[in-house]
Formats: sequence, C-alpha cells, structure tokens
Amino acid sequence: MMLLAWWLGAYGAVVYGVVTDRGPFAIVLRLENGIFGGSNTILTALLAAFVIFLGPLYAARALHRIRPDSSALADLDLQMANAFRSRAEIIEAGRITWDQSDHDGRIRIARRMRRLGLWMVAISIGAAFVISIWVRAAADADAGQPLTKVTVPLRKPIEIGNASHWVRIIGARPNFDAMLTRNYTIRGNSYRDYYTALRPPGWHPGDRVYLLERDVTIPGYHDPDDTPDPSGPIEGDLSFGGPRADVAYTYRRHGFGVGPWTAVLRRNLVLHDKIPGEAGGLGYLFWLEGGFFALAGLSIAYRGHRRLQRVLAEQK
Repeated sequence: MMLLAWWLGAYGAVVYGVVTDRGPFAIVLRLENGIFGGSNTILTALLAAFVIFLGPLYAARALHRIRPDSSALADLDLQMANAFRSRAEIIEAGRITWDQSDHDGRIRIARRMRRLGLWMVAISIGAAFVISIWVRAAADADAGQPLTKVTVPLRKPIEIGNASHWVRIIGARPNFDAMLTRNYTIRGNSYRDYYTALRPPGWHPGDRVYLLERDVTIPGYHDPDDTPDPSGPIEGDLSFGGPRADVAYTYRRHGFGVGPWTAVLRRNLVLHDKIPGEAGGLGYLFWLEGGFFALAGLSIAYRGHRRLQRVLAEQK
C-alpha cells in the first residue's frame, strides 16, 4: 500500500508540476536558467520527476535521524525503504516470505494480495468517475455565460475574486517592446508561443508588468498567421502566480518586472464573449488513466486468486 500510494501520488505530482509550471519543476527551471542561461523542458521534467519520486524517501530518512526515538518515524522510514526496493528484491522477499509461511500463512498472503488488487481496481475506477464528473461539472457550470470583464490596474496585481477565469481584457494595449518568442518541440511537432506584455493607460518603463498575453500555435487556439496579439478582442483563460520560470527569468534579464504578481492570459480567438464548456476528450483522458491502474489491479487480484486456489487445493 505504501508503494502504491507513493507512486500514484508522485505520478500525479509530476503531471501537475509540468502542466502548471509549479513545484520542483519550476525550481529546476530556475536553476537551469541561472546556471546555463536557458532550459530544456524534457530534461527539466525528468529532473523534477527524480526529485518528486525520491523526495519522500530521503525526507523519511532525515526525519528518523532527527527523531530516532520515534517508533512512528522508524516504521515510516522502514516502509519507504522497502517500497524503494527493486522489482527483483521485492519478488525475492515475497518468495522467501511465501516459502517460510505455513498453510494458514499462505492463505492470508494470497487473500491479502487479492484484496489489494481489488481495492486498486475500485479506487482507480472510483477516482476516474469522481474526477471526470467533478471536472465536467466545474467546467460546464458557467458555460455559455458572458466572459468576466477585467480592467488591468496600473500598479497592483489583477484580482477577480470568485469570478470565472475566462475573461475579456478591457483597456489594455500590447507593448511589443516587451514581446518574447518561445520555440519548442513536442513529439516531433514544432510550436511557438508569443508572450506580450499588456500595459494599462499610464504605464511607464520600469513599472511592474501585471499581465502577459500568451498566444500559442497549438491548433485551435491561434490565428492562421501565428502572430503575437492578433486582431480581435483579447479573450482567454487567465491564470495567476506568474509565467513559466524561464519566461519570467528572460523578462527580468531584459529589465521588465515580471514575477509571481504577473497574471498570464492564454489567448483564445473563438470564445466570442462566451465561457466555453468542457474541453473535448478530457473525460476520456481520466478514464484512460484510471483504466490503466485498474488493469494493473486486476492482474494483482487474479494472481492472488490463483495462489489462493492452489493453496486451498493442496489442503484437500
């Protein structure tokens, strides 16, 4: 169970960090930029995954060293160390335990194995169901309603309270002197992002930048000419906490005050002042992930059931 919780949690943390540019992923990005003046997304993701997967192991070990008299920390340290064993070590340890167990002990092991697999199936399917329903309900709650109107303040961060993050920007103009182009490749396909600072009336060089417009070249989200700040209303998905660490670093290196106070608007040219619904295919992704772990659980449960049948047959 410790191994299952650790790997599932770490997997989710890696995906969340890469998608949102948060956590260890953002820290590694900043380190790469500070040392090399640039970054590589794939390398950063791998290093962040290394930190996330190994972090709990060393954290448990450090806590046990600080409090060697704590039985709870000692047990946690032991469980984490056991969970980090190689596949061969786990199989060998399981074989030794099986060989040294009596008939009743083998029945308990087989039933525990079957029960663990069934719990894994139930949790995977249940999580996929709950998350897909929750995402659909959250995404479709305001679908079709007018976008939130946002006026960029002059010298303070943007605040929208509990309003929808799908917004239309009012009164701000693009500052093409503060425009950044970022090229990258995903699965052999080349993409280009444009980041353009949006300045309110009265903005002067040296003032902080509180809003960046992000125009992406992923199909469905950009204009045919792939230009920064295309014509039309400035509408899209607003996020807070600053842009990617490497983007913020590049802006600051050129004298623009971009940081955690900067909101990022991912431009969408097909909103037409209406909040969109759930992204197509998003639900299938959750079910695909849940199905993968459910199949793994079925495999574990099946092996446990076969073991149990063999042990019970020996008794007869």
